[in-house]
Amino acid sequence: MTGFLTNGREPFSRREWTVLAAILLVAFTARTWRLDTTSMDHYDEGVYAFSAWGLSDAARPLHPEQRNSPILHPWVTSLAFRLNGGPSDTLMLRVNAVLGTLTVLALWLVARRWFGPGAAVGAAAMLAANDYHIALSRSGLTDVLFALVFLLAIAAVAAAIEKPHVFRAVVAGLVVGLAWNTKYHGWLSVVIVTSGLVPFAIGRRWAAADYGKAIRQLAIITVVAMACYAPWAMYLIDAFGSYSEATKYQMTFLSREWPSNFVRQAGQQLYFDGVLTRVSLPAAIVAMAFLPPAWSPSMAWFGMLAATSIVSVLAGGTPLVWLITAAAIPQLMRTRQLTAWIVLAWGAILIVLTPVYEPFARLVVPFVLACTLASGYALSCWLPRSTSRSSPAWHRAAALGVVAVAVVGAVLVARDSPSRWRETRSLPNAATAIASLVEPGAPVLVIGEAALAFHLELAGLKAMKGFENFELLAEEAREQYVVTGYYTKGAPSLRAGRERLAPRLKELGRFDFTPTDFRILDSLRPAAARAFLDAPDDRYQLTLYRYTPGVPLTSQP
Repeated sequence: MTGFLTNGREPFSRREWTVLAAILLVAFTARTWRLDTTSMDHYDEGVYAFSAWGLSDAARPLHPEQRNSPILHPWVTSLAFRLNGGPSDTLMLRVNAVLGTLTVLALWLVARRWFGPGAAVGAAAMLAANDYHIALSRSGLTDVLFALVFLLAIAAVAAAIEKPHVFRAVVAGLVVGLAWNTKYHGWLSVVIVTSGLVPFAIGRRWAAADYGKAIRQLAIITVVAMACYAPWAMYLIDAFGSYSEATKYQMTFLSREWPSNFVRQAGQQLYFDGVLTRVSLPAAIVAMAFLPPAWSPSMAWFGMLAATSIVSVLAGGTPLVWLITAAAIPQLMRTRQLTAWIVLAWGAILIVLTPVYEPFARLVVPFVLACTLASGYALSCWLPRSTSRSSPAWHRAAALGVVAVAVVGAVLVARDSPSRWRETRSLPNAATAIASLVEPGAPVLVIGEAALAFHLELAGLKAMKGFENFELLAEEAREQYVVTGYYTKGAPSLRAGRERLAPRLKELGRFDFTPTDFRILDSLRPAAARAFLDAPDDRYQLTLYRYTPGVPLTSQP
């Protein structure tokens, strides 16, 4: 059963370390640049921030909607809160920026182990400059951490199958457990490896003993992963009475609109196709060329670099990655490696399952990793190279010149694309303005805006958080404040509740709010999202009310 993860045993070189260091520098800079000019505003970010605050402060509970995902991401954030001496509105984003950079490093490690140095450098360079992953790494969403541990879980399970041993299986089970404790589908890492293992084993004509060893390893991995997940499952049962009751809300997001969701998520990827994504492929090709042996590429190499640059700049880096990934499928199928079949299974399973859920843009990141791995592998196989010992300086200058021209072209072509680094602090600014109008010590009921509630708490207010219903106010005997936003306008039940209580609500102010990309894409299709950013309207506008009890209600719900 051994011998199908051999490429990664090529020796490291100083030049490879230098190229990797440059890639990581680009990744970290892109993910942290002007990070203090943005903030979290997504509902889920508010949930995770409150739960992280609760984990770092025993006097505070977890957010009641933390059942939306398991606890690992808030736990990691809580460590940062402790080190910081308390929560802040950008600290969770900084944690994700570091995790996103580490994902680039992890992708390099996995790709090198599976397909060799060339594929590793190419894949890492593409992910480092991927605008979608950059934007996600500048958010407070859990999907950045999930992508990292999901990648490591798949690699760990593959390694446990390669060399069957109880210790390797236990380690793999622990990593799968981390993925499962980050998002509820973390166990798919085992399914992906198993799905790749079946055609590989059939092609290799495994004996019964080989199947037995693999089944034993998978059984150990599964048991250990379930043991790791069990504490969170028990928490859900204790908090909600049953596991099915705790996960009922998640089930509401399952969708039958697969074709529509697929098209929408593809459009979301194109939405994020900015300057860096358009130059990521040419940059990856040049980075791969700097690896040993001495670089003396042919005219065919320069032709491929020029063609890739032109297509990527004009048509987009994301469509070109899709095209390369599709073209890599026959090559992967011909490769006598388990890892090639794992990448194929990885892409196939996620391209089918991801659109089964509501088309949230953040859900596509594991599929992006699979495409990046396949593209890096394909480029390492296709790029013509010379084994000449000579390496004229003009070769490097010419290649870097092509990339420089590609950068200029990408800037011109994508100059109207939404910027990953635009200022997005309108929600904390609105929280500051709201806090100035609220009497000290008065409670504030925040309807459907968990992130706003977190910002208000940081401002010293007592903000109730979550999708609290207006009906909770009907029996209140004390004056308080209420803030509504996008969800109150869109949800019929919340809108009806506000209308019923209208006689008791006095409007105190309205506050403009322009969300970050991932929140906009939750509610708008990509074309509408671009139009909104070009000419923002009041759909996300926040409204502050003072609630006065005792005033007769004019209607019943």
